[in-house]
Amino acid sequence: MYESQRTFKAYLDDGAADIDPNRPAQRGYEPTVVVVFRSDQLTDSGAVVDEGDLVGLGTYLTDGIGAEVREVFSLPLTEERLARHFFGWCMAHLPRSLPDRLAEIRVSQTPYTNAVYRESES
Repeated sequence: MYESQRTFKAYLDDGAADIDPNRPAQRGYEPTVVVVFRSDQLTDSGAVVDEGDLVGLGTYLTDGIGAEVREVFSLPLTEERLARHFFGWCMAHLPRSLPDRLAEIRVSQTPYTNAVYRESES
């Protein structure tokens, strides 16, 4: 089994002051998002994931999420909610072959914490 991880910075600005004060998330908050892919086979280019297939995800995390944070999430905004949301977004929007390879999403607010979301195995 091959595994490949891609790390992104997400820019979240919900324009709200009511994000949970007990969490470091705040306006302009930039969590680290790690997307983990696994597969028994490599693509034709010899990788688990072709970089070009992730352009849409990178754009969404840096440009697209800020405008919808308040609509998508109930506050408080947490790593757990973000990880689940990003997993769902990947399943719905990544190119056809990638959802089968998507294993988990990790979201970190600090270098010392992270939340993981993965679909339960049947």
